[in-house]
Parts: sequence; C-alpha cells; structure tokens
Amino acid sequence: MGLIVGVILVSAGVILFVMMPVLRGDWAVMGRSDDEVTEVDARKQTALRGLRDAEYDFRSGKLDQADYELLKSDLARQALEAMEEESAAGHLIDEGAPPEAAAKPAESTTSEAEGDRLEAEIARVRKGMAEGRTCSACGHLNVKKSLFCTGCGGRLGEVPTEARDAVSG
Repeated sequence: MGLIVGVILVSAGVILFVMMPVLRGDWAVMGRSDDEVTEVDARKQTALRGLRDAEYDFRSGKLDQADYELLKSDLARQALEAMEEESAAGHLIDEGAPPEAAAKPAESTTSEAEGDRLEAEIARVRKGMAEGRTCSACGHLNVKKSLFCTGCGGRLGEVPTEARDAVSG
C-alpha cells in the first residue's frame, strides 16, 4: 500500500513540475529577437575568422604563398556570398560599420567592388577586436557596449596583447 501511495505522490510531483510553466502563465517567445545570430551571420563570421586565421598562419610561416592565396580566395568568396545574402535579406548593418558599406548595392558584379566590401567588413571586425567587442573565445563580433558575448555568453574584456599586435600589424 505504501508503495502505491509513493508512486502516486512521485507521479503527481512530476506532473506538477511539468505543468508549472503553464500554471504560472510563462510562454515562450515565438518571434526572433534582433540579437540572435542568424545562419547567414554565422557563415559570414566563420569565413571572416577563417580569413583572419589564414592570414596569421601565412605570416607565421605555417602556410606557403600558394596555399594562402587559395584559402584566401575561397574564404573571401564565402564571406562575400554571406554578406550579399545578408544585405539582400535587409539586415541592418551594425552601428560600427562604415557608411560606405551601407551605400553599396547588393548586385555589385565587379570584383573590385566586392573586394572593397570585403575589406570594409574586415576593417569592421578588426575595429571590433581593437575595441574589445570581438569575443576572444569564439570570435563573435558584438554590438558596442556589450559586456557579454551574444555568441558564447563569455565575458568581453580586453583583447590579449598578441591578438592586438596581430590586428594592428
């Protein structure tokens, strides 16, 4: 008899625990917030971090010129595709972006214009690293005055001196 009462109490507790959010009136937000990382933004950030890492590897002698050029062209293409998708979707450009990047049309077909857009985005990421907006753990570029990374949740702080020298150099 005691076993049946115990099972009933445990079952009631589990049901109450599962139903507690509904009983309190807590509901999940169905919309997307502005600070969520989209798939396009994640691909862009990954390609830009890959460009940064390839540049570091080339400068440190881990990559030769041919491999560096191959990696750079492939990663630059990926970053540009993500940037074009982002601008085609009507995403707002971060307040730290230069105004020239906002004025460029998404349909630019010349490689010079694409290269300028890529250089502007790289400059924006480097500026974020210098300002401490880029997370040293995951490399995510956060908005100004962020205290914590929206990518991994880590605390944002000063960029290590090795990374600061590589960014400015």
